[in-house]
Amino acid sequence: MKKKDLLKKILLLTATIILFLVLLELSLRIYNQVFFENELAYYMNSSNYNPKDLQGKSFNGLGPLIRPSPYHDIIFEFKPNLNVTYINGTVITNSLGWRDKLYTIKKPEKTIRIVGLGDSVMFGRGVNQGENYLNLLEQKLNEKYPEFKWEILNFALPAYNTAMELAVLKNYALEYDPDIIIYGYVGNDGCLPDFIVQKDSFFSTKSAIYEYLSSLYNKATFIFKTTDITSSWNICKEEDAPEEYDNMVGVEAIRRSLGKISNISFENNISLIFFHGTEWSFELGNPRGKPIKYVVSAADYFDEENLTKEKMWLNPEDGHPSVYGHKIYSETLFRYLNDSGIINKLENKYESKK
Repeated sequence: MKKKDLLKKILLLTATIILFLVLLELSLRIYNQVFFENELAYYMNSSNYNPKDLQGKSFNGLGPLIRPSPYHDIIFEFKPNLNVTYINGTVITNSLGWRDKLYTIKKPEKTIRIVGLGDSVMFGRGVNQGENYLNLLEQKLNEKYPEFKWEILNFALPAYNTAMELAVLKNYALEYDPDIIIYGYVGNDGCLPDFIVQKDSFFSTKSAIYEYLSSLYNKATFIFKTTDITSSWNICKEEDAPEEYDNMVGVEAIRRSLGKISNISFENNISLIFFHGTEWSFELGNPRGKPIKYVVSAADYFDEENLTKEKMWLNPEDGHPSVYGHKIYSETLFRYLNDSGIINKLENKYESKK
């Protein structure tokens, strides 16, 4: 074959590849403009899913179960009065949309209240109603200390991050006059769920091909466990988040929001417990607020033999706590409330009011 003919074939192949990539890029951009729909807006369109039509059904995604929050930084909430199966666990919400009993805003006499701020771990994704660690902790406290009525209000929802949990505290939980706040930290607390995305401009400088391949890679690495939880297809970087939510993303957002939670607890004489499950390697650093006095992990009370993934996880592909895992977490918090002196502090507080 002559060099000239070879050169022509190479140039033709190169031109064909370039033309293909250009056409693919244009096609993806056109597709995004025509067919892309903000998933969050779609999911939260209350006309799409009536709660009555959901009863008794099973769901693996949040879509039909959520509604818009009236508060910007909370973004979404669960629909009220649900009775469904979500990730193989029964989920029943009260008339306000929380997976819990309905409590009076005014705290009854001789009642000690705890509020939980967290995400799917504290919520109890994958376990049945009443099996999450806050429900179990409430039972333990009422059995052990019957001289008080213990109420634990669970304000956790799947996909909530620290900034959203701060907003939940300010707009909902604080009005219940809590004595204790349990903040359940998880390694992706600086992320937003992937359905909070916006359509890129047709003339965006970002490559549509790259964005598409990147999304496939992120999902594959999460499914096959070649990366940690903070590298799943959640939105964990400011540059990837919609502009109106970019202040809620990243490590600094966790520190800033946690600092505000700490300040609120200090100003209202509320004991704040930073609970971080088992073995998160995520380095948080200091929050941007009052130092947090009470910090506990299940590893503080249980050895590695009791905290294996086989026991603690729902299954090999899902690191959310199993029923056993929730029992370990509830026992950890129960012991810590005793050992830290928080219970004694509250007993003295209420004794002095007599």
